[in-house]
Amino acid sequence: MKLSPLFSAAAARTAAQHSRTMRSIPVPESVLSTTGPPVGVRYFGATEQHPPLRVFYPASSSTIATTKQQRRPPSVGWFSDTGLFPYLQGYVRMSLGREFGLRRFRQQLLWNCIVVPCLRLLSWILPVGRQRLPNVYQNAPVRTRDSSETTLMSSSTTASSQSSSPDQFPLIIFSHGLTGTGQENALLCAAWAQRGYVVANVHHTDGSACFAPLANGTTLPYQHPPPFVHYDPNFRPNQITIRAQQLQQAFDFLTRTTSDSSSNSQDHDQGLSELQRLMDPSQGVLAAGFSYGAATVARALMMPQSPFTAALFLDGWFHIDTSSMVPGGTEFNFPPPAFDHGQTKGALPSHVPTLFLNSQQFANYTKLYKATQLLAECYKSDSNTKQPTNIVILPDTGHQSFCDVVFWLPPWVLNRFLKGALGAAEPIGVYDDIVQRTCAFFHEVVTNPNKKDSGVLETATSAMSNGEEVPTTSKVKSA
Repeated sequence: MKLSPLFSAAAARTAAQHSRTMRSIPVPESVLSTTGPPVGVRYFGATEQHPPLRVFYPASSSTIATTKQQRRPPSVGWFSDTGLFPYLQGYVRMSLGREFGLRRFRQQLLWNCIVVPCLRLLSWILPVGRQRLPNVYQNAPVRTRDSSETTLMSSSTTASSQSSSPDQFPLIIFSHGLTGTGQENALLCAAWAQRGYVVANVHHTDGSACFAPLANGTTLPYQHPPPFVHYDPNFRPNQITIRAQQLQQAFDFLTRTTSDSSSNSQDHDQGLSELQRLMDPSQGVLAAGFSYGAATVARALMMPQSPFTAALFLDGWFHIDTSSMVPGGTEFNFPPPAFDHGQTKGALPSHVPTLFLNSQQFANYTKLYKATQLLAECYKSDSNTKQPTNIVILPDTGHQSFCDVVFWLPPWVLNRFLKGALGAAEPIGVYDDIVQRTCAFFHEVVTNPNKKDSGVLETATSAMSNGEEVPTTSKVKSA
């Protein structure tokens, strides 16, 4: 049956309008430049020795060159490593709660016959499943000294760069938040990598992620805590200890010799050895975490022989309180070892420089913010340390301002459904602010910072080191 021209034109207009309606906000050049140095990413699956890792790194400019002999590596999206469906399935299953255990026949039937097919369809419909991170490529060649300039190389110079020794950069190990997977922070990690860092994004397998692929090929769903009426105060501290150990495992894996690797894959070992030539831990091993990941970083700094030389806390979750949920509930600062050590012995032994970057939403929680201030006091640097502890509050922001969700969904969805989680501040300007401030902090604390960054980063670094406001689109309070 042939459709009438009038109907076809109306259908085309409807499809175009739907496409515009579902279009998300593009990533600004100030966050991740399409004309700047490319970024590579390599995925290392879970083993018995380490959790899954997604490693972002400065890539060779030859990555973007396309010749008859060399094809450009595939571009990377937020969910290229696992796909969008497991992420959606994990969040929906987690949201249904502990009671929905899929043990009963009716629940299994509902899940398998209705929920799962709908989620598979949704994973195809949502644009975020197909969105690409700009200028980020899978398994791209590492940046070399001949290709480390910010201007892109022409295809005629790529051959010489392949034989050059790689430039070397500091290492950042990132810990995601509760129910997250690290995929919601992929853009932030890529932005750091473009500015001269190797960034290991850890996908924790302790049960705090909405889903986690395990070494045996199975998937671990989110593990719910005990009900508040029977709450175990050791549940989260035990979980956070496992996560801190996994940050250490990620460091050990990335810095060990290839001969120590348990992998039988030659490609796995070659990819690891190339990354190892790119890293220089002597410049700095920086720990960064968001929310539950920030608490993970605080716990990791207390581990024996911690390798971390600086710490970034993004909107950290440092206080657990169930007393408002049930009478006689428990309440404590979190993670306890960090606070116990600071209260009994003064400053922490490592004297690592730290930056606490907080949302207005979390700063408004009185008990939580008091815990943040107390932890900052525990980390106070001695007079010989160049970079002191800072607490910075981003006004009119929400907890999700630190996540990439602002680039996943169209503006009307953000304004209608996520205004409380993002705050009243303009979300893209806030995200840009976060990138510039975190990079300025990293730039300040590394032993031998790479000075090839843009003028924006140089200005931000100078402003932060002088205790002034970094010139960004949003005003910031310092505490």
